[in-house]
Amino acid sequence: MSTNYYNPLALIDVTTLSEKGQQQVNDFIEYLRPRYNTIKDGEITKEEVARHYLEMEASYTDGAKARISTLTEGLGISKGYLSKIRNAGKLLEEYSGNPTASKWIEEHPVSCQYLMGKVSHNDLHKKISSGTHFTKSELETIIKKNKEETVSQPTEETKTHYQLQQEKFKQMVESDEKQLIRTTGAAACYMSGTRKDILAAAAQVLYDIKYQDKNLEKILEVIKTLSQKALEKEPYVAPSRLSEVK
Repeated sequence: MSTNYYNPLALIDVTTLSEKGQQQVNDFIEYLRPRYNTIKDGEITKEEVARHYLEMEASYTDGAKARISTLTEGLGISKGYLSKIRNAGKLLEEYSGNPTASKWIEEHPVSCQYLMGKVSHNDLHKKISSGTHFTKSELETIIKKNKEETVSQPTEETKTHYQLQQEKFKQMVESDEKQLIRTTGAAACYMSGTRKDILAAAAQVLYDIKYQDKNLEKILEVIKTLSQKALEKEPYVAPSRLSEVK
């Protein structure tokens, strides 16, 4: 059901209501009808005055602006209302090249136009295609949902355990503190268990070797050198890169 701000009375669908419900809606419409134009025109006039003020604001002297602001605020044209007008104007500028969309946006009250500036273009195009108009509560629901989805996305403070682990592995690779750890896979193995477990796994890898691997040979040379130096209890500086092992 459309909620065209400029013609709501002609678009109220009561066909799905009970006979009693239809009568109640029709009674209210009849009560509203002689008062409708006054209410609608009053809101539209308020918007026109606000837009005129914003167009002229930059040309006013400080004294004139202070006096006029007193007037506008007395008419219910608050600073917050003017802010909504400004943001609605920005939205209309974005769609100035699309007359159909611009006209459709202008068919909403300022309170809705302001909120429409906070939803995605995809949400707007979907609604335009539906042939109906937004209600204020509908826009507020969309904005709230989008905020909740944004908050639920992992941030630096709410990263998953896997993401945090990968960062630690990457830091170890980039650091020279562990000279032989040059891949995230090696970092994962290094941090996966106790030293006893890691050595046992390394020994099994060595035991299983059945083919030539130059990189593995370099690692074996480093292990052999480190083992000899450890036995001699002499200080040893490990190479920063495996390519430095000759």
